[in-house]
Amino acid sequence: MPGSEENFMNAYYDPYRRVGRAAGRWYKCNFHAHDEIGYEKVVGLYETGGYDILMVHGNYADGGRGGDSGIKIFGGEEYLEKDGILLVGAAGPITGSPQRAIDACTAGGGFSIVCHPNLVPSENCPEEKLLMPGEIATLTGLSGVEIINGCLIRAIERGEGIGEGIATDVWDMLLSAGKIIWGFGNDDFHGPETFGVAWNEIYSASGSLEDIRGAVRLGQCYASTGLKLSRYDFNGEWLEVEARNPLRDELKIEYRFIGENGEILDVCAGTKARYRLTGREKYVRVEACGASGAKLWTQPLIRDHDETDIVI
Repeated sequence: MPGSEENFMNAYYDPYRRVGRAAGRWYKCNFHAHDEIGYEKVVGLYETGGYDILMVHGNYADGGRGGDSGIKIFGGEEYLEKDGILLVGAAGPITGSPQRAIDACTAGGGFSIVCHPNLVPSENCPEEKLLMPGEIATLTGLSGVEIINGCLIRAIERGEGIGEGIATDVWDMLLSAGKIIWGFGNDDFHGPETFGVAWNEIYSASGSLEDIRGAVRLGQCYASTGLKLSRYDFNGEWLEVEARNPLRDELKIEYRFIGENGEILDVCAGTKARYRLTGREKYVRVEACGASGAKLWTQPLIRDHDETDIVI
């Protein structure tokens, strides 16, 4: 171990410090689904896909659903007065300004995630109706930002230019401005072609809204399109990360360690990787990508913050 002057254990907030040490397990979650093909069909699809938690917009009954899988359906909605915010756990429609929507959702025991922040203005949704990155930066009480949106990913694959499906640029902008905000991945399900594109793995004591909200508050989660986080360890000097693909052997995974303003601090390839912190990094997050294209995004280590700073 390095000397105390070189050890930054207490200088950085580690969102995964309790994972595996506190009681709990990983829950596979999607918080962005629409019922255009019918509510029962949507829920059935996610049940067979092995999901633990689902939010179907406009359904306000927060409770467990019967069946062998025991999938949990969270109440909530997609706030669209300024497109858009996922109000997870909302007990009914919420209107007003974006900040009022966030505050009302939080007061009701839920949490809020800005969704598809890189939508482009259109005739149906002009810029004044979109929640643009500059306004997002002024909001308080947000839990996270949707850094990958499956619907937009599929639209790009079809050649439709309605916006970028990846929004890590917005995430880095917010983190660089000093926001404690976590990255999420969702399908934005509108039909079978948008199923299972991206999801969240959340380490929680249970699948209740209260426990999931508590886990999200601490950042005990990551976004994925197929990779699983099998190891994350920060010892005050080195950050060590290991990912795997549960569907196939990935002998070579590329790991990118990313810091302030999206700067790539280091790139490693192999089954695992590590990065030695200098102490000057404002934050460090990791993107992993397998040869198959499956990816994951960890939450960041954040300098000069601790748990008491997280107000969401």
